[in-house]
Formats: sequence, structure tokens, C-alpha cells
Amino acid sequence: MKRKIGWLILSGLMVLSLVLASCAPAVVEEEEVVEEEVVEEVVEEEVVEEVVEEVVEEVEMVTMRLTKLDGTVVTKEEEKPRYGGTITWIHDGVTIGFDDIHTTQYTALANMLVNEELLTGDITRGPRGTGEVPYAWSGVTKWHIEIPFLAESWESPDPNTLVFRIRKGVHFQNKPPTMGREMTAEDVAYSIERALTVPTSYVARNYSKWFVSAEATDKYTVVVKGLDTPEVRTGTAAIYICDMLSIFPKDALEEFGDFGDWRKLIGTGAFVLTDYVPGSSATFDRHPNYWRTDPFFPEEELQLPYADRVKILIVLDKTTRLAALRTGRADWCYKIKWEDATTLMRTNPEWNYFKALAYWSETGVSFRVDKPELPTYDKNVRRALWMAVDHQTIADTYFGGDAVVHGWPAAPGMPGVYTPFEELPEEIKENYSYDPVEAKRLLAEAGYPDGFKCKILTPADEVDLLSVVVAYWDDIGVTAELDVREDAVVTSITRAAQHEDMCANTGSLGTVYKMWMHICVDGKPGSLNTAQACDPYLNERFGKMFEWENLDKPEVRNQLAKENALRILEQCYQLALPKQYEYIFWSPWIKGYGGSWAVGYHNRIAAVNLMWVDQELRKEMGY
Repeated sequence: MKRKIGWLILSGLMVLSLVLASCAPAVVEEEEVVEEEVVEEVVEEEVVEEVVEEVVEEVEMVTMRLTKLDGTVVTKEEEKPRYGGTITWIHDGVTIGFDDIHTTQYTALANMLVNEELLTGDITRGPRGTGEVPYAWSGVTKWHIEIPFLAESWESPDPNTLVFRIRKGVHFQNKPPTMGREMTAEDVAYSIERALTVPTSYVARNYSKWFVSAEATDKYTVVVKGLDTPEVRTGTAAIYICDMLSIFPKDALEEFGDFGDWRKLIGTGAFVLTDYVPGSSATFDRHPNYWRTDPFFPEEELQLPYADRVKILIVLDKTTRLAALRTGRADWCYKIKWEDATTLMRTNPEWNYFKALAYWSETGVSFRVDKPELPTYDKNVRRALWMAVDHQTIADTYFGGDAVVHGWPAAPGMPGVYTPFEELPEEIKENYSYDPVEAKRLLAEAGYPDGFKCKILTPADEVDLLSVVVAYWDDIGVTAELDVREDAVVTSITRAAQHEDMCANTGSLGTVYKMWMHICVDGKPGSLNTAQACDPYLNERFGKMFEWENLDKPEVRNQLAKENALRILEQCYQLALPKQYEYIFWSPWIKGYGGSWAVGYHNRIAAVNLMWVDQELRKEMGY
């Protein structure tokens, strides 16, 4: 590849011609009057030619050779990454957590750059690489493929044992008290035990009952043991948590207790947290002794990371976020909706973008199915509420056509799990049809010929879309009242199953393991099962996903998840509205990126480690 730099060089040729005439004296007898001949000097005009000379700067290219799961080889060429520069990313939240034991993991952004997990998603299978998976949603690794990360390998010799072989030569960042020492199995075992025992930990709240211990049996081996019961399969369960567990240095935790103070945070990650301004920004500098090389070019052995610095700007106002991206003050921004994406495409046509179905977005309305006195206890009523809504019109108008009618509980882009609309069973297809006449018939058959009244508990940001649903339901005699509360209040009420009959459900896209949102735990609905459904069909298949025999069989787990997704749709446990797309935009000078978002379970910004900044291009573009 060649980069051309042109400039003007002036060169000219002066051509001068003189025409001279001279007179010789003549001998005459009479005085001769000689008229002076006027001699004109003829000068040709200076001719200046503009010559454009191109100076060609060679840009070194490298070849990417990747193999897809089906054996197909994908070959691409890219510019060879260059080091230096700063990457600025916009965060739309209020907080940046520093210890994912004491905060929700998806807000612990500092841990995503500073700390690392035992397993992660294979980013080479994302849009920049083989294109097999978009990596656009949290939890995506659960249904596709995970690769060893801080763990070099793992094995499960029996259903209740998981053995990790820890990668050698991985060093913590050079901060006291760890001072750049090598990570060992002691650090890993300590981090796992901590996550399983600290009450505020997400892992402890949900999975601690499955485990007995995590022990370092030598410097590079960790053995995780679980309960020896048929219902608990520790091997599979541990795989579920080990790409969401941050690994911390044991000596630092023993000295500090936790990492609530950002100045103390230490990890093995590609960047070191060097500055934090609450509510404003966080700055991370390059870890000079980082262990990893670029997985896209293994033969080149290119040391990561490429950027000298990563800066996260906390910007709550959407208009300000978009302005920062548009003017080049920020390099990367995600969760951009179609209206704003259209504007950015017009104002900044040279910017790159990638779109995928939104992970958390307006999904619809969840119906309680556990109370016989409620109309929604009857499946025919739930079907009627589906058929009363014009799904296609909502997709075309409310979402500007930038949505899919069928995108939940599994989404397009989930191979082996998603069922395309044309392959859905006829009854499910009918649910998506707009047929208010049939909806009224189903209501009458269920004993509600005149409709009924209901209440939908919802946060404020769902009101606009749900108002459209309410209008459609009114046409079949169903009067729905929107009970608008603060987000935290809605969460508290629904997780305690205190909502009267319906609630807005902004549930995430279904993955193999996300199907637990519709199952029962220990005989009762889980906290996120807002329909309060206890369906033996779903429970049986979900349990098989965790069976030890299926630990190395993603195709089996995918099929079970596919069957569950169809069951959820067939039973109409919630009204699934069209799923909208969201966009990620990044500037032209950010290279080595294709649109991946959540590569690990909650690691939303892992792709930053592989991005590089074309600083010359940025200058040429005037930013």
C-alpha cells in the first residue's frame, strides 16, 4: 500500500531571442540620407510550467490469516500497526468502578482495562476477523466460543472439578506492593475465593452455593472443587464465571483489603490507571511489560498495546457526546440510536461505524402467568395482546425502519441459536401478525369479550414506546395504565415479584446461558423471571446446558437454547416488540478495529487493547 503526498514544484525555462539588424556604411557621391532602421527586440514570454510531482510513502502491510470454525481460511491485509497516540472513549454512565467485587461488573470499566480474566471471547472471530460473531452483546461468549486467556488451558476431569493451568510469564503492573512480579496460581485462587465469599460480589450472590474451594496446587495450577451432587455441575458452572472474574494480586488485596481507592488498583492488563477525576474522566497509560501479542497477526509477534494512553470521558448529555465525536475530540462512541446515527453519517461521512441489535433496549411487556385470577394467566389472552400490536409498523415508524420484528429472545447473528422468521412455527408467526379481529376472538374465547383493565409498571424511558402499545390494546378493549416509577424502584419491585400484573421488560438478548431469565431456581422463579413462569420444559433444557457431558459441546448447548427460545415465544410469556439497532462510531484514524463491543462476559472495551492511532492521518485531516 502506498500513501501519496503531493506538492507543487515550480520549474521553468527562459527563452530569449533577439533579432538584430546592422547597417554597413555606403560610399556615394552625393550626401545620402540614411534613415535609421528601427530594430525591435522580440522577447518571447517566459513560459512557466506547473509540474505536480508525487512523493510516495510506502505503508507497510501485514497479512491476517484466520481459520473459521468450519475450516475456511480468511485472508486479509491491513496496515501494520504503529505505536503511540491517545484513544479517547466516551462513557455515558455516572460511575467508573475499580473493584468489581463491590459494584456491578458492567460498570467496573477500570477493571476492564487494568485487570483480566481466565477466559475470554475469541476476538479474531469478530467483525474485523472471520465475521462469525458480532461480539455486540454482553455474555456473547457463552453461546459461541471461549479461549484461554490468563489461563493457558483448562480441563474438567470429573463433573465437580475444574483445573486451570495458569499462563507463565504474565506480570502485574509495576505498582506497590506487587512491583511488577509474575502472576501465579496463588493470585488466581485468592481472587476466585474472594469472589465467592464477599457478600457484595455478583458471583457470590448467584453461584457460591455451587462451589467448595479454589486451591493453588502448585505455582501454575488452580483446582476448583464443587458440591458432589447430581444437580450441581461445577465444571460447567466454573466455566460460566471464569470470564467474568477479574484476577487481582493477592499481596495487594491482603494489604489494601479492596481497590475502592483507584490509586491502588493493580492488574495484569494492557493499561495502568494513572488518573481519575470523579464524574469527569479516567486516564490509563500503557503497561510497558504487558504479556500479550496481537492475536490477528501471530507470526508478527506484535507486542500489545499500541496506544500510549486511553482516556475515558464521562459525558451524560447525549448532545455533548455526539458533538465530541463529530469534532474529533473523542475517537469512539457506542450505543448511538438510528436518529443520531443518520445525522453522523451525513456530517461525518468519513467516520467508521458498525451496527448491531441493541443489547439492552425496549423489549416489550412481561405478563405474570403465576396468578389464575389474572387475565394473562390464559395463553389465549397473551396471544391476543401480541396480535393486537402492529409489529411491522412499529419497526418501520417508531424505529425508522432500523429494527427487526423478530429479534428476541435470541437475536440474528447467534448461529445455532437464532431461528429466522421464515423458519418459525406457524403459531409463532401468527403472533407477529397484526390481526385485531382475531385478537378480539381470542379474548372472547378466554372469557373477556369486553376486554379488561391492567397496569404496566415501567421506568420513564419506556413510556413513549409503551404508549404506542397501550393505544393498540385500546382498540381491542384492553385498557392499560402506565405506572411510571424510577428505574431503581422498578427493579426493586420486579425482582421481589411485587408488580401487579405486567411490567416493562428491557431484558437482554438471549444467549445460551441468558435463558435463566425464564427459569425457576430451587422450585421458584428467579429474580429476573418477571413473568414468574415455572416451565418444566425450560428448566429441563437449561439444566442440560450445565451437564458435564456437554461441557465441550457448544453445538448441543446451542440447540438446547434454540429450543428454549422457541418455547418462550410459543408461550408468549412476554410481548416481544421489534428490536432496534444501535451503532458504534469511531474516527478514521483509529485502526485495528471492526466494531466489537463486549468480547468478554462484561468486558465492553477489551478491543481498545488492539486499536492503534494513525497519528499522521489525524494531522492530515486537521484534527
